[in-house]
Amino acid sequence: MLVSAVLVSTAITALACPTLACPTLAGGGRVAAPLRAEAAARGPAVWRFVGHGTGDGDGMGQWGALGDAVRLHWRYQRILAHFYGGTRAGNIGSLGLGSDPWLSVLVTTNLDAAGVRGYDPVVTSSGTMTLASSAGAPPVAPTAAPSAALAVSAETGPGGRSLVVPPNTAVDLHLERDGTWSAFEGRSCGVARREAARGSPSATGLHDPVLLGVGGAVAGTAATAAATAGAGQGGASSAASGPPLRICRRGGTPESVPGAIEAVDHLGYERTLAVVQMQDYVAGVVAAEMPAAWATLGPVAPVGAQGLPAGFQALEAQAVAVRSYAVAYGRSGGWNGYATICDSVLCQVYAGSGVVSAVDVSAAQRTAGQVRLAGARAAGVTDSSGASAGSRAGSGASGGGATPSPDSGASVTATPYSASTGGWTSAGAFPAVPDRGDACLERGVSWACNPYHLWRVAVPTAALSRALGGLGRLLRLRVIERNGLGALGGRVLRLEVIGSAGHRTLSGLSFAAAAGLPSNWFAETRPPQSPAPPATAAT
Repeated sequence: MLVSAVLVSTAITALACPTLACPTLAGGGRVAAPLRAEAAARGPAVWRFVGHGTGDGDGMGQWGALGDAVRLHWRYQRILAHFYGGTRAGNIGSLGLGSDPWLSVLVTTNLDAAGVRGYDPVVTSSGTMTLASSAGAPPVAPTAAPSAALAVSAETGPGGRSLVVPPNTAVDLHLERDGTWSAFEGRSCGVARREAARGSPSATGLHDPVLLGVGGAVAGTAATAAATAGAGQGGASSAASGPPLRICRRGGTPESVPGAIEAVDHLGYERTLAVVQMQDYVAGVVAAEMPAAWATLGPVAPVGAQGLPAGFQALEAQAVAVRSYAVAYGRSGGWNGYATICDSVLCQVYAGSGVVSAVDVSAAQRTAGQVRLAGARAAGVTDSSGASAGSRAGSGASGGGATPSPDSGASVTATPYSASTGGWTSAGAFPAVPDRGDACLERGVSWACNPYHLWRVAVPTAALSRALGGLGRLLRLRVIERNGLGALGGRVLRLEVIGSAGHRTLSGLSFAAAAGLPSNWFAETRPPQSPAPPATAAT
């Protein structure tokens, strides 16, 4: 996934060390000076690393998808087939989920740093809101039925009526000790929070309350987005039934949600869920995970059957990966059994509809319903673009086309991705493949040049020793195993960490996390050492 902090990488001589350290030995290989021996016993003051990519290299690299589209002129179907080997194209419509199912997304910004204690959901809108008790649990596995996703009780409020919240009013939902919720109103989010602190509720006795838009309808959904996006002119989610709701995030700007907000009691802790439709969710994740500017890169031909630059294919590949990952995540039990998925890098980043552009909506709509399914394709069966398995690279329009035959036994594949593979994916859920598109596309343009294809990181020994813990001062690293793919001998699978107080074997990923390295594809580098001073003759 893309991160905002960009590492500045510079060209260096390629290393071919099978181990981490490739020290330069002065004086014809002699390291005999007492001063040098003492320094070696202490280890370096700063550990310097060079490496490639981000994360563990499993699945699609976003920079690689862009390079494949712009340099190699691959369409998004071929990009997906390349990175997710052993999967095939499918459509959620053939799985009984409808064209635009509902899902629930945990808002992690409403949790404390430990992810345990929750904060009151505080919600506002420029339109009228309706507050009602939930009649059932929120959806975990995506569901085609709005009634299942947003079931509300008819017994909410005085006389069994729902509660109407006027425009430009905020509501603070607070979980009481008896497991019910109280609602506190104010003219702003801050006022509503103060009302909750004072204990002056406007409603009590609510059960996992749901906030909906005007007249109890879902706010700001993509009901009409398909028509505008189909012409390439879409915007953020269409507010066909009223303006979106806004979650007042703690310490941040409000997050617009094109759906409903539900407050959930999870084991006595408050949880805030955004209940949205898949197309709105996919557009929101594409906006948060991949720059919209990428859609402007590359030639219109030969990829441009859509009349769009080649870079748009990367966004379409991202949209399918996002949809597949969300469906698979929810169907496997979701987030702790009470939400389909979360909104952070622990799952996929979703920041609501406020960050969504027309191109993000278009990528979601042009790939509507498309996912990756486990298993090989039967001969002659077309994918969701209308192209056969053997002709995905060169024919078939993006989006639309033939819908795959229903497959009741198919399972949607979880499709992980990262910002950069570094030039090779790793073997895991999918076969390892070279990633030729990962390198820089246009130097000097930050959003067109991959800063993670080659990176350098320096870590002070004191900080790294503390992060590793229990080994004393870090003295030496010894690589035990690499995967053998690409420069440096490939990704580190296992290494031994040797300190002044002990040693330990770690996975490459564990060490990378402790050291703050972008990936487990790294090697240690050291500057050339100065020659030892000549020995002085005894007098």
